[in-house]
Amino acid sequence: MKKTICALTLISIIFASTVFATFSDMPTFESYKTAIEYLTKKGVINGYEDNTFKPANPITRAEFAKMIITALGEKCEDATETKFDDVEVEFWATKYINKSAELGLVNGYEDDTFRPQNNITYSEVAAVIIRAMGKENLTKTSNEVKMQNYMNVAYDLNLFDGVVTNDLVYISPARRDNVALMIYNMLNLEISH
Repeated sequence: MKKTICALTLISIIFASTVFATFSDMPTFESYKTAIEYLTKKGVINGYEDNTFKPANPITRAEFAKMIITALGEKCEDATETKFDDVEVEFWATKYINKSAELGLVNGYEDDTFRPQNNITYSEVAAVIIRAMGKENLTKTSNEVKMQNYMNVAYDLNLFDGVVTNDLVYISPARRDNVALMIYNMLNLEISH
């Protein structure tokens, strides 16, 4: 009986910690909290070892490749080769970067690099999400600067719903909380259509 109670207690502790993930620095806006908790449960995003999320921190291109591939439920094999000159096979995100490139979600630069440690910009996040949704045809209707055009389409698709910030300039580094909300909005749009 004692073993059963201990086992049940252990299972409930494990279950509770995986079902409800919260961080000591969780944003106060409900839209962010909902998105972060949902994506954490799904394994799309992680916090840090000190139980923080660091919502205002920028996201790197490598981190975002992992997030989008995981959010889409795509399976990736461990990398045995790399698609970009500056991404080593042993790098933790190579399989996600390769899969993102294979699916046509990300592009490298003209010099065959990916620059995985560079911060990703809002327009790059918007471009990848729009491609993931199969809506890139919507970006062809304007003569505006291409990356700003992705931002306009992202607004039209309501990917920025709930975002509470003034820093959504298309060339600005994308923040963790805003990217989480954009991915959450993408998933909700995909479900509703």
